[in-house]
Amino acid sequence: AGEIAAQLATARVALMPSRYPEPFGIVCLEAIGAGVPVILPPSALLSRDVAEHGLGHVCDTRDIAAFAATLTRVFDDDEGVAESSRRGFARLRQLAPDADGWIDTQLDLYAGMLSDAAETRARAGRAQA
Repeated sequence: AGEIAAQLATARVALMPSRYPEPFGIVCLEAIGAGVPVILPPSALLSRDVAEHGLGHVCDTRDIAAFAATLTRVFDDDEGVAESSRRGFARLRQLAPDADGWIDTQLDLYAGMLSDAAETRARAGRAQA
């Protein structure tokens, strides 16, 4: 983790040129949390959030011309990169809670599942009666 943080500290942008759907994208969140804008494909789950919140760029990284144009935009726009960085620091917790938030979310999810299961069993018991 320390090595990743050191690399992000000197990065201008983080690239996620995945050719396959990304079910979540922890790399993206690590970069955003470090104030580094990201470039990711539309297939990444977080691509909509990145675009809507101005945390980087979304482009089809398999389209060489589009990818090159996006990289050029990022490297030519110091203020845009700085603004994306500021937004990343400010919005990370909206995209990914801290450890306690993850735990609370998981506990809520499991509690809901247990409640649904109990309700289903109760209905099945009433139907048999």
